[in-house]
Amino acid sequence: MQKNSIDEKVVDMMFSVFKGLKEESSFDNDAFHLTFQQVYTLVFIAKHKSVTASELASYFGITLPSTTVLVNKLSALSLIRKAPDEKDKRVVHLTLTKNAEKILQKAKRIKSQNAHKFLSYLSETEKNQLLQILNSIYTRLSYEKQKRKS
Repeated sequence: MQKNSIDEKVVDMMFSVFKGLKEESSFDNDAFHLTFQQVYTLVFIAKHKSVTASELASYFGITLPSTTVLVNKLSALSLIRKAPDEKDKRVVHLTLTKNAEKILQKAKRIKSQNAHKFLSYLSETEKNQLLQILNSIYTRLSYEKQKRKS
């Protein structure tokens, strides 16, 4: 009984912390006017250079219609380009524009400032412990996800 209580408290605290970090890391300011998901969509595209809507939907765990709304909004803001696949015209490749690259540079600076702000009260030992714990959780989540796919 005690273990479940601790597990529930840990999970509740993780959600509270992640929610707080998301709110504090908001990019909805004069420089961006973008949602958290829009910024991380740009980050995902930057990391992979070119992606499809299906790849975005799979990564974020959202439906294709929701992905279409997200892509159309970013396209309307001139942050991504859509290019049809040469072999299969039904497939559209998404890449970043120069505007998006500039926004991501600013977002990276904000992320760095936020990381310093949120973690400055932890010692190096505590930061390393937190990193180890988060890595363990992430590794397990990745394993479970892979297991579900096979």
